[in-house]
Amino acid sequence: MPNRLFFSVLPGGELEFSCIVVVPGAARDGVTSWALRGQDNRHSLTLRQPLTGEDLRRGRTMISAVLPQGWPDSVLTVDLGQGASEHEVRVFGQHQSFILPFASDALVVGGHRIGEPHRAAFDLPGQQFGWDLVALGPQNLAFLNGPLSTPPRSTDLACYGQHVLAPAPGIVVAATDGIPDAELLGDQQPPAGASLLWAAGNHVVIRHDHGVHSFLAHLQKGSVDVAAGQQVQTGTLLGSAGSSGNANGPHLHLHFMDGPDPIAAAPLPIQLTAEGDTFAPTSGQIIGP
Repeated sequence: MPNRLFFSVLPGGELEFSCIVVVPGAARDGVTSWALRGQDNRHSLTLRQPLTGEDLRRGRTMISAVLPQGWPDSVLTVDLGQGASEHEVRVFGQHQSFILPFASDALVVGGHRIGEPHRAAFDLPGQQFGWDLVALGPQNLAFLNGPLSTPPRSTDLACYGQHVLAPAPGIVVAATDGIPDAELLGDQQPPAGASLLWAAGNHVVIRHDHGVHSFLAHLQKGSVDVAAGQQVQTGTLLGSAGSSGNANGPHLHLHFMDGPDPIAAAPLPIQLTAEGDTFAPTSGQIIGP
């Protein structure tokens, strides 16, 4: 599980909690018992969750719950039959504003509610509060530039090549370019010996205040316009949206974490400031700057 655990805030103020727990071999015939105990000693939740066949195959399980508005910082206790472990779960204190990193409206095609792929990320846990964003064309929120090609191409989507902007001031700590874009939609294959981070394609990592790092991925090959060590401001051009790495089509992957390494960092439930409000967008929403 990540080294820091946070609740995420739903639009109505309720809190979502989830955590991926590795199931040791000796515990695989039992259940996962877990509890959340509020630090105010008035809120508590205890559940017993049977391990499914899929849990046994993967060697891990996810525990999750939706909690009422006002649930306090808590202690998570997990017992897999070999002694309990305790972990702090907090409401994240966000101290900085982060904009939508497009100048245009964007469709959220992947969010991080419980049950969505980002939330269940295991190999790259830093992306568990991530989004996939597809920038829309300036005229009538166009998803396509025109009729689809045969077969469909990445350049058919209005998102391809749109400018990607820094979501807040900070210092670039990593900038990767040179990974090809998929010419055809859904036609990206990892090269032999590709690292786990290849899935992000061309990407930029920015260190912001209070240890927050943003991760912006799948940028167009040759478009990355910043370098490690560079100071950026809100709205600085980072590159263009592409379909590099593990991308079924042009889009921007965005998430926030507490360190520069998406494999080792803990995910942070940052909220974006867009359209005069601050919130965590959800799948299916169209949001503007």
